[in-house]
Amino acid sequence: IKHIVAAKGVGKTQLTWYTEGLRTLFFMAHVLPCFTIPILIGSLDIDLQELKDHLLKYKDDRIDDNILASKFEDSECPYHPLVEELITSVCDVVRQKTECGPLDCNRIWSHIHEKNMSTEWHTHQTDLAGVFYVSTPKDSGSLVFRRPDQEPVVIPPQEGLFVVFPGWVEHKVTRTYSEDLRMSISFNLNYE
Repeated sequence: IKHIVAAKGVGKTQLTWYTEGLRTLFFMAHVLPCFTIPILIGSLDIDLQELKDHLLKYKDDRIDDNILASKFEDSECPYHPLVEELITSVCDVVRQKTECGPLDCNRIWSHIHEKNMSTEWHTHQTDLAGVFYVSTPKDSGSLVFRRPDQEPVVIPPQEGLFVVFPGWVEHKVTRTYSEDLRMSISFNLNYE
């Protein structure tokens, strides 16, 4: 095939294929959405104050103490019945909405952002990544997703909200300007 010529038709695009200058194939084409990224957003009714108290106990238990490391803002999130309830509930919703099989939560941590903290662009080495917002004072940083050649998608944080997305999607958290702590629980999920 030497050339493909596109010409606008009535409501559709007509594509004509040429082989060595001779017309060999003609068809009507349409736009097919491709690479749509599913992002699941929902909310849970859970005791946010108890979760906040639990996370604050481990605020200084940083996963990485190097202030230049990407995991500096990550804190440990040890077992708590409400954390287990949160993960179980989110997994149930994901399975219901996507009709996938069982999910395994292989990592849980918390983000406790003080004023002027943010998270740079990154991805996760997992099937699905998620976040649950525990405390989101005014001027808390937003979750931002990006893909090449597309406008970024911004999701403002809201207490009780969860967001689950493919781990390979590049994302970041914008700067927090609040004097109060912005607190969230992040988690990675894999298909079993």
